[in-house]
Amino acid sequence: MSESFYMSNMSPQEPSFNRGIWKKLESTVRNWAVKEDTIYVVTGGVLSSSKGSIGPNRVTVPEYYYKVIYDPTGEKKMIALVLPNKKCTKHLQVYVVSVDHIENITGIDFSPALPDKLENNLESNVTAAKWSFESSSYNRKTGKKKYHTDKNNKININTASAAELDRLYGIGPAKAKAIIAARPYNSVDELTKAYGIGDATLGKIRDYITVGDKTKAKKKSTSSKINIDTASCAELESLPGIVEVLAGKIISVRPFRNIHKIKNVTGIGPKTFEKVRWKISTK
Repeated sequence: MSESFYMSNMSPQEPSFNRGIWKKLESTVRNWAVKEDTIYVVTGGVLSSSKGSIGPNRVTVPEYYYKVIYDPTGEKKMIALVLPNKKCTKHLQVYVVSVDHIENITGIDFSPALPDKLENNLESNVTAAKWSFESSSYNRKTGKKKYHTDKNNKININTASAAELDRLYGIGPAKAKAIIAARPYNSVDELTKAYGIGDATLGKIRDYITVGDKTKAKKKSTSSKINIDTASCAELESLPGIVEVLAGKIISVRPFRNIHKIKNVTGIGPKTFEKVRWKISTK
């Protein structure tokens, strides 16, 4: 934390920008970090376009600042925003751009380790609709959580984000992740197979959830499972709870006769296994 206060880690921002929309963006990104299983964030200023310099050392003042966020879990997604270094009053979604756009104005390749096909698809598309821009699931005035209680607009537990699931009564960030890890569900009753979800919790939210199209859910699950005997390090890292070191250990002890054998890998215990068991295969 002390190192984060070095001048070499700072970049000048207009006070109205720093205390306004930039603060809102950082709060939103922190919310994504809590709600989703894993995200990667890159932040910087656009130095090719500046508002001049300040101080005796002529520190460049960027005219724009950007963030690039990558979610490698589940349905992989990426989002990028470019904001002018001044007071802004528009909604954050107005500043969403493609990652390709930021690469063009900065000269930086943000995700060279991703497979080319995946990288090109993620970086060329603008995916604001896949991200929740609700700053919190809590009512700021009352301090109480805002629950989803619309029976006519049910939450699809096969496709909902962690933030959407968190709005269900009795479902916090941990249970939301468990629900995602145990997908797909062929019926609402199958929600109890998610770690930490019992009949009591299901009874409270049954009227507000759906499984959507069962055929599509099953098809999506089959195609999205990662074969732990053949997956690359990057693919293994996309699994919840699997970091680079664990991915390397998995590769070093392959093959596995069945998915349960992955629990024998040092560093992967029952909790981690429960997070990934519905996302992996050995076929």
